[in-house]
Amino acid sequence: MATQLLSCASNSEGETPKNAPITFEAKPVWFNGPERFHYKNRNYDIETHAFFDLAPFESNERKELSYVLLTPKNSDFGYDIDLKSGQFYKKFQYCPQDDVWKTYQRKIDKPPYAEGFIPRLMDQFGRPMRVYVFGEKPYFVEEKKDVAYSQRARIVGGVVQQYCHSYPCAGREKWLSTMVMIGVVPFDPSMKDVASLDDLKKKVDWNEVKAFIENGYGRKLGPPRDEPVYRIISEVNSESAWKFGFEKGHLFTMPEMNTIRSSCYKLYDSVWIGAQRARTVTEQNILKKEDFVKRAKEIEALRNDFTRMTVFQDNFRSRDEEKFDLIDKVEKKEMKFGDFFKTVYFEYGSRLKTCFEYVRPANITMSPERHWFFTYLESFINLDQLGSFYMCSRKAWVENPIINNGKRTYNKKMLKNCTGTELDLSFDSSITYLTGLKRSNREHYRYIEDDIGIGGSHQKIQAWVYNDGKNLSCDEKFKKASEPLLFPDDIRWNPFYNEELLKKDGYIR
Repeated sequence: MATQLLSCASNSEGETPKNAPITFEAKPVWFNGPERFHYKNRNYDIETHAFFDLAPFESNERKELSYVLLTPKNSDFGYDIDLKSGQFYKKFQYCPQDDVWKTYQRKIDKPPYAEGFIPRLMDQFGRPMRVYVFGEKPYFVEEKKDVAYSQRARIVGGVVQQYCHSYPCAGREKWLSTMVMIGVVPFDPSMKDVASLDDLKKKVDWNEVKAFIENGYGRKLGPPRDEPVYRIISEVNSESAWKFGFEKGHLFTMPEMNTIRSSCYKLYDSVWIGAQRARTVTEQNILKKEDFVKRAKEIEALRNDFTRMTVFQDNFRSRDEEKFDLIDKVEKKEMKFGDFFKTVYFEYGSRLKTCFEYVRPANITMSPERHWFFTYLESFINLDQLGSFYMCSRKAWVENPIINNGKRTYNKKMLKNCTGTELDLSFDSSITYLTGLKRSNREHYRYIEDDIGIGGSHQKIQAWVYNDGKNLSCDEKFKKASEPLLFPDDIRWNPFYNEELLKKDGYIR
């Protein structure tokens, strides 16, 4: 439902804008499912998801659409969205910078536009499609709310923004390109006659805008020198930007969203029950007979509960009634952890990666054990995706570079020769390895619990978020005394094998 909300900001005369911005409040649909996959917000309501619970509501004729405001104009902080939780988190604290391209002479500080994303629409990088929106601050809605909401923009053009993972990226094929739409606030009288980028350039300092786009999202910091990461190579009109965004991007439909979510629910449940069964099988020789019998009964009761609470009985049913037979495989083959993990990794690894991007595997308040199990499992798969490899013979993670033939140095099939105890050691060590990547300013993942602190969104994330290792070039006075933790220091992997055996293997975290 569309509503009219007044921004808490005011114009220079302290007046309220005559035409209040139209907003669309999200209804909790994405998380309206089994409680074991989500939790309530601070008002004890079902959370809304800023990406999946809203829609673009696009009008091709007027070139208008709905977007979600991510970073306000002239904000001191830059934000991003975590697609698993649907919440925002702080990514940057802005500071005055010199232009890394050496073409803009003044300092580059805060964004001269509002940055948002278009709900349900993905760009060529596989992230929410961005839109940069221009207008006076009173015509934006910036309140922090417990419910996600979108507001309107009119598209007047677009820019082709390129990203370089490791400069100089010789050859155009090394630069990754995506379209960013440029819009204006349709309710702002000063933007009424802006129909193109040429019109917009008469209203704003376009050189400043271009400089911020090329510097405000990070660079590779030296020594010996800072290297650029972003650049703008061309501009397009509103028709081309609109067509490219909606035809080359990926717009999620409701049936597709329901299928993804339902399929991931089934996969998560199957992996979790399989892990419990594998733990029991692994510990058979360790547990006393009476303890083993008790554990076996607990696992059987847990499985029966999930059978009664199958996702096919949940509100959102998938038409794709694929059956995951992972539990049966574990029971028939009496798998210990090593064989269980290899089955998960080689048969379901790619699907788990997709699920980890969009769907929560557990409600931490209902089952902390389940939450942290999947958190560690995701850390393994994340490192695999970043081009790292767990060398079982060394009991350590190593870089797995691409060689001349386009393949990785170490074949993933080598993991099939690993023992269960060697694989068991990989999970805690994945945190150590990720910490090393972060300290080296290389791409990594960071686990965020609650985004608290100065400038934080104060939203509950409880998930890994990707970081490309690129940073802003800030003076010492802008640098924080302490960096946020990459992972909670009081959390450890719950080993499947006897802890004494792990100690004998000489593992030290």
